[in-house]
Amino acid sequence: IGDIHNQTKSRGKVIPIIPSQDPKPNKSLTAEDRLQILQYGEVMKSCCARRDDDLDPQMVTELLQIALHGSSLSHQTAAQLHTVVENRTSQCFYLLQEFQALPPPDQDQIVQNNLQMIHRFRQALWWGNTKYHSRWLVGLFMGEDKCLEIENIPQDFSMKCSSTKPFEYQSLFTSPWCQSEEVEVLHKNLMKDISESVDSDDEIEIILIVLIIAFSADFLDLKDRNQVEKMQLKFVLLLQAHYSAIYPEKEVAGRLAKALMIPAVARQIVQLTGSRLSL
Repeated sequence: IGDIHNQTKSRGKVIPIIPSQDPKPNKSLTAEDRLQILQYGEVMKSCCARRDDDLDPQMVTELLQIALHGSSLSHQTAAQLHTVVENRTSQCFYLLQEFQALPPPDQDQIVQNNLQMIHRFRQALWWGNTKYHSRWLVGLFMGEDKCLEIENIPQDFSMKCSSTKPFEYQSLFTSPWCQSEEVEVLHKNLMKDISESVDSDDEIEIILIVLIIAFSADFLDLKDRNQVEKMQLKFVLLLQAHYSAIYPEKEVAGRLAKALMIPAVARQIVQLTGSRLSL
């Protein structure tokens, strides 16, 4: 844990945020609440995106090829990238004051189990929005400045065209990717369930759902379960307040119910995909 904190502090980009007071049921989402939620989002972005300090030159080269031509990663680079994504997400957990307040065994349980659920939620979100394409994702992952810096190196301009083909299900899961067609169909339907339950243009919603997944206590062996559940409830109430501010009253309960099913759906996807790389 100490190494994670030291690595993050050394970049000088992230300052752990202090949680605000717990929201009350049915309260409106205030300007302070919105700012607080967006600060959580900035922590996530600073840890998980717009970075290249943890990428070796070969990985940067392959990612650039994906951005320019839509090519595929080698298996070796994919495995390395998987590790990078895991490490970045773990760093993000340890920067949250709520997470730091938990006993170390509970922290371990959450990272070991809920981190994979967040990855699968991210994949489902990517698949459901046509604005996400290879060039955009690579720019988000290692920083737009890095992409532009490398793209501006003189080269064969006849080959220089960014890949803007939308991300699709088969971009991540090319059939057959497992031995059972039934499992593939179920997996695709579960991914679609998540995709259709979330507005991928709503940053507040996405941040809160990630935090709800992160502090899910279901099926975990926790020493302080009440504290984890209290933290999750805080983000559930904020999401309810957010929905109440932007949707008609009759839609709020249904949208919240769908959002609260996402951790269970993401967990089922994790079980179906097993040890498959979570890129």
